[in-house]
Parts: sequence; C-alpha cells; structure tokens
Amino acid sequence: MGLASPFVPDQEGLGLDRSARPGLDEVLTVRDRQASEIEAWLAEVTPEQLAKPAPVPDDDRWPPYAKGRRVRQCLGTVLNEEWEHHGFCVRDLDKLSRRGAP
Repeated sequence: MGLASPFVPDQEGLGLDRSARPGLDEVLTVRDRQASEIEAWLAEVTPEQLAKPAPVPDDDRWPPYAKGRRVRQCLGTVLNEEWEHHGFCVRDLDKLSRRGAP
C-alpha cells in the first residue's frame, strides 16, 4: 500500500522505498498528517490561487497531461482519488462483518 505503480520511473528518487513494511499505526500517522496539511491549505487557498497554473516541474517524471493544468483541476484529481479510494475501502465492510457473525 502506498507505493506507485511499476510504470512510475525513479521511485527511489521520489522517496519511495519498495522494501518498507510500515505498520498500520505508522501508515495512519502519515495519512493523518497529510490530511491535516490539505485541510489547512484548503482553509486558506483563494479562488485566484486555484485558477493559477499548477506548479508542475519541467521533467519527465510527470505525465504529459499534467502540464498546463490549473491548481483547481489538480485539487479535483486529488479529491476524486480520495473519494474513489474510500469507496474501495468501505464497499465490502458489510459482507466482511456478516461473514464473522454467528
């Protein structure tokens, strides 16, 4: 969990350690910190900032479609991804809880 797809180049250069095996508490700590950072940013971001071009580095690590996108579009991608991941996490909880029920 939390690793990029195999087609993402230079994962180690991006700070990803494919051999890492963090515990759930460590993962949740990082996740909570990231969520807090996004919440703080959302509390202060202005419509003008959202309308600016996203600061996409000019290198080959970013997909071509990222260049020229607005900050608002990138935020939409992040929020959509979050929603979709949430859906995958909760979609089978009822089935799993019934499986263990007497």
